[in-house]
Amino acid sequence: MNLSHIAPDRRIAKARAQLLMTEPFFGCVAVHLEPRESPDTKTTSTNGDALFYNPDYIATLDNEELKGAIAQVVMHIAMQHHTRRGFRDAARWNRAGDLAVNPELIKRGFKLPGKPEIDPDLAGLSIEAIYARLEQQDQQNQQQQAPQQRPQGGGNNSGNAKPQPGCGEVLDAAPSHDQAAMKATEAKTQSVVRQARMMARKKEGGLSEDLERLIENMVEPKLDWREILRTFIDDRRQTDFAWTRPNRRFVPQGIYLPGQIPDGISHVVLAVDTSGSINNRALESFASEIRSALEDGSIDELTVLYADSQVKGHEKFNPNDDFDLTPVGGGGTAFAPTFEWIEEYAPDAIAVIYFTDLESTRFGQEPACPVLWAIWGDERDFDRLVDRTPFGTAIFIENS
Repeated sequence: MNLSHIAPDRRIAKARAQLLMTEPFFGCVAVHLEPRESPDTKTTSTNGDALFYNPDYIATLDNEELKGAIAQVVMHIAMQHHTRRGFRDAARWNRAGDLAVNPELIKRGFKLPGKPEIDPDLAGLSIEAIYARLEQQDQQNQQQQAPQQRPQGGGNNSGNAKPQPGCGEVLDAAPSHDQAAMKATEAKTQSVVRQARMMARKKEGGLSEDLERLIENMVEPKLDWREILRTFIDDRRQTDFAWTRPNRRFVPQGIYLPGQIPDGISHVVLAVDTSGSINNRALESFASEIRSALEDGSIDELTVLYADSQVKGHEKFNPNDDFDLTPVGGGGTAFAPTFEWIEEYAPDAIAVIYFTDLESTRFGQEPACPVLWAIWGDERDFDRLVDRTPFGTAIFIENS
């Protein structure tokens, strides 16, 4: 159906009005977007402030498809996809975004244009987790491709047909380096989403349980795991402060703040669960934060244990050492032997941080010092795994 005889801005205005009546959450967010004709846009796109559209593309959509296209843009905004990309590949990020929002939209009854991409195995994952899986798949495809099949002239195509991008391209709200602008956009988006949620709650069936949960995660953002990790380490440490020992973390930025003077040795034990296959990306990200804590003096002494069902190896580090992890092991999982080792050989430890997928119930006795479970794996299993821990607190380590 070609509706080119009707001005696209009029059609968009009518579609938004209909959404306000039938799907108030989507309609309320949509009315905050300024429709802007953009021939450079292949379908539709958004940066959080505007709804960019190609008039020729809009003419190919029937009314239900147009509402679906607007709803997809709204979901990207509600999930803050326009503020979270960072330095990731834009094309892969957009594909991950579609895979993150399409299932909920289709479940909600929206008719999405074209052939929307769906992967049941990825349903419920965050855009970052989906991106990481897509990146891993692309890397595996490139490694499996025979050299003679690779394109000539330095091309970077994988040789396999990739899914065509759908409508609703996500544009960055601001340059990745402009954190102030990004924070302002995040705050503005949260305000809009809260208003839309309030309106939708007034209509029976205005919000599904899944959509309510997704929105809750966006308008009530959780602390980044890195902040929780550093707070956990810093809170264990008894210190005073002195200008004679400036904080090394901020010196490269030209900022001089008083450094910490320890009242005693800060000895932390890091246990790395080496059973099965370790998520190297998550481990590298996690290790970089431990390295920073060592370098800025938050940890005076670090004991690293490599353990599966038994402690298979250990290393010691201080702030002047080069810190790298060299995991050994690979058997089953049991946490009890690790805590027994700590009780015998590291009784002065002020904290234990355990990097693990938590796929074991053999916890043993609670140690004398606090425990932080740094959990990696499928984020959808996080609550289930944490519920069975008899002690300690937990954070989820993203692998991207």
